[in-house]
Amino acid sequence: MFGKPGSPTSENADIERRLLLQLLDCCLPDAIYFKDSRRRYIRLNEAECRVLGIATPQEVIGKTADRLVSSKRARAWRREESEVLVTGEPLIDRVEEAVQEDGSVRWLSATKVPVRNHDGAITGLFGITRDITDRRVDEHLTQQFVSTISHELRTPVTSIIGSLALVTRGAAGALPDPAARLLKIASANCQRLVHLINDILDLEKVETGMMVFDLKPVDVRALIEQEIAVIQSYADAYGVGVRLDPSSAQGKALADPERLAQVVSNLLSNAVKFSPRGEEVVVGCEVRQGMVRISVRDHGVGIPDDLKDRVFEKFVQVSGKASQKGGTGLGLSIVKQIVERLKGQVGFEPAPGGGTVFVVTLPSWDEGQEAALVGQRMTGSDRH
Repeated sequence: MFGKPGSPTSENADIERRLLLQLLDCCLPDAIYFKDSRRRYIRLNEAECRVLGIATPQEVIGKTADRLVSSKRARAWRREESEVLVTGEPLIDRVEEAVQEDGSVRWLSATKVPVRNHDGAITGLFGITRDITDRRVDEHLTQQFVSTISHELRTPVTSIIGSLALVTRGAAGALPDPAARLLKIASANCQRLVHLINDILDLEKVETGMMVFDLKPVDVRALIEQEIAVIQSYADAYGVGVRLDPSSAQGKALADPERLAQVVSNLLSNAVKFSPRGEEVVVGCEVRQGMVRISVRDHGVGIPDDLKDRVFEKFVQVSGKASQKGGTGLGLSIVKQIVERLKGQVGFEPAPGGGTVFVVTLPSWDEGQEAALVGQRMTGSDRH
């Protein structure tokens, strides 16, 4: 594995071995270990000893951890490590909940990668585990704060919108034109605030696994036609047409109809917002190799090169005149999160003649699939 004695390969291997031993011996807070192809410990540091509840590494060298941790944890480790050893694919940043002897809970991030010899054969694995409890607590507090603020804002803003609607409809008597214009502006801005609050709540739900998905066969073309009808008045305000490509196929996907409608709605509103007046947005539906493909094509300015890698990140918006039409910068991020929970993919490509085509692909529904899948409910965290 390390080459013949005295050879350059052997010398390099000796250097690597010494570096690894130094890494294990130094006082890192992360648990670090090496295991052989049968999942038995070869080397480990003091932090890994603490994870296992042993005093010295010698207590576990040549043994597995199966009898040192809970049966649930042992099964999970056995499954993960066997998969790494068989497939050669690393396990990166897998988060696990660890209940301590005193009943407290710690959150750990584990990474496990295969170790290969000079011929490329897998001879064992290397693992590193980091305690991320403080990070999880901070994330939870942040999410709780955002959720509370959002809910506390939505109730009074909704009440304000209702009151403004009553006044503008003449419930309090006729209004002078200047007052009517001011109330119309106030109402529009309240609506924008509600959209922002709803987007924040949706993103929080899907990121924390609180969003529930009710899976069933969905007629994708019919759903697209429905969303085109819903968004028509919004598009009319921008002078943009929206139509379904007449060549669109009939196809069913296993999805949550409400969440899929949210995906299509967000893509449509985004396309309308970034299309010049007088242009149109074209939506298509195809069935390819067991996948349903939804495409939304706009005639906007396109996505700048410096944003192409970040377009699905939160609060990212294309600058320019189109961005002045408002928006939260959360729509595409929500789309990506929902599509991934539905075991699909979303991407984009330049459109011929200018603009952008956003594409969503989802597993198609085969009438021969098990009926047990229909009506399945899962949260945003049930991804496998």
